[in-house]
Amino acid sequence: MKGNIFHIIKILLVLQSYLYGQVFTELKGLDDEDENTHLFYRIYKNGSGMGYDWYTRNIRHWDLTSNSDSIKMVDDFSSYFMAGQTILDYEFLSNDPDSIVGVGYSTDVLEPLPLITGAITNNDFGFSFHNTLSGIAISSQNSNLVYIDNHGNLIYSTNQGKVWFTPWEPDPVFIEFGIYAVDKWNDKKLFGHFDNKLVLSNDSGYTKTVIDSTIFYSDFDVEFFFDPDTSYIYLLNNRYSQKNLMVSSNGGYSWDEKFAAPVNIEFSNNAANTGEAYLAINDTIYRSYDHFQNYEFYIKLDENCVGLYKKPNSDLLYAATYYNIYEIENGIKTSIKEILVSVDETKKNPLDFILLQNYPNPFNPSTIIKFTVAEALNASTTNVLLKVYDILGNEISVLVDEQKSPGTYEVEFDSKSVNRRISNGIYFYRLEAGNFTQSRKMILLK
Repeated sequence: MKGNIFHIIKILLVLQSYLYGQVFTELKGLDDEDENTHLFYRIYKNGSGMGYDWYTRNIRHWDLTSNSDSIKMVDDFSSYFMAGQTILDYEFLSNDPDSIVGVGYSTDVLEPLPLITGAITNNDFGFSFHNTLSGIAISSQNSNLVYIDNHGNLIYSTNQGKVWFTPWEPDPVFIEFGIYAVDKWNDKKLFGHFDNKLVLSNDSGYTKTVIDSTIFYSDFDVEFFFDPDTSYIYLLNNRYSQKNLMVSSNGGYSWDEKFAAPVNIEFSNNAANTGEAYLAINDTIYRSYDHFQNYEFYIKLDENCVGLYKKPNSDLLYAATYYNIYEIENGIKTSIKEILVSVDETKKNPLDFILLQNYPNPFNPSTIIKFTVAEALNASTTNVLLKVYDILGNEISVLVDEQKSPGTYEVEFDSKSVNRRISNGIYFYRLEAGNFTQSRKMILLK
């Protein structure tokens, strides 16, 4: 009964609230055994009502064949209850779109609890564990074999989550190996992070070797893509302040950096055609047929890209921007899903300054802060200052301090990039632009 009352109050809170805005923030995809395409995307919405803030960032499943579109996993938070759940990573069992598995944490009055949801719901590990499950990797050869990153430590299951182990069972000693991916062709070969470095194990995590010393903060900032040629692997590292695409031509034992930029980049490769891959930098997509040894301009989008999916065995590419999901064929794009705005020009020249709620919130270790800059009177730009403070008002970080043209922007705050150690708790971020000033609250939960 208590749960039903909370659910009713939550609905009333949303109905009696002001919606600040909504944007697409992610796009993934897969083709099932019948080659039907399934897209998985998130729409970030946030607002306030009755004196409280809320946001939703649910994972939605869109079956393009049946045109069914529904929420697959809930990702939301309400300051009314100080409760919600955050999905940090998700994968699929046996490449089945209905067998999605998500990991993260739930929050109940600021107490984080480890979360597994979807096709696996067993959260009883039988031993002590940390409060955040931040990454998941499932074997392509054996869907019973599931690895989870338990706050930088490796645990695994050989029966789809019914029983969990550490690599040194029966003594439940955690292995410091944050899982990124299982090699598509060899499920004893794992890629992960340790001490902010990229590491590789050839024996299911018992031992590991550092293969790259580039900073790798957390597993949900890093994605692996496996080429049909087993020698080639792509690595997309969207770490704080510097994003890069790396390619290995020897099965992951050494890496070459192909792209580096201080902006968000998105990537997808053709799983059926070796060498074919696509990279989006802001609103421009590039294409390569030789593992990005060379590349060419492919298409320019209307807004910044937030996700790509290349359909195998076809000419189709799917791309999500803030306001559209496009189907692209032979360089021609068609919007197949759109977030409508009341005035179209607000995409480019917003009428108001707006500081949106960060997402995810609570967060660990990083979060995205989005804001819009209005058109200034008698000037083409506005000086924008965005800072983070602790609960005592001490300055923690300066995220933005520069002139900005009218438009929508987002910036990442990574708690690990701060010069001094910061602990769990409440922090504030403050936007100053012209005569506009607004602050919002965010919560760090490690």
